[in-house]
This record gives sequence, structure tokens and C-alpha cells, in this order.
Amino acid sequence: MRVCYRYFRAGSFTSWEQMFGEVAEFAGGVGRKNLISISQSEDQGTAIVTVWYWGDE
Repeated sequence: MRVCYRYFRAGSFTSWEQMFGEVAEFAGGVGRKNLISISQSEDQGTAIVTVWYWGDE
């Protein structure tokens, strides 16, 4: 098992609402047991959310 991540970006082409929906769907699929954390940052109107999880990839 190793630490994996997937990031999501909102900005000019994707709304924040759409991005957070995608994050919630992905994190729910990872499962509580494998989810490490969810982090976010924002700069000049562009948001990035990263889901950190345990995976076999």
C-alpha cells in the first residue's frame, strides 16, 4: 500500500460547485478506511483540492 493523491481544479472552465461535487464523489468512492485527508488552496480565483488516500496503484 502506498500514499496516492488526485487533485481537482476549479477556475475559468470549472465552477467551484462542480469541483466540490467531483471531490465528494471521488472521496466517497475511496472509502473512509482508505481516505487520509483532503486539502485545498486558492490563488487568484483558481482553487485546487487534493484528496490523499491509501492505494495499491
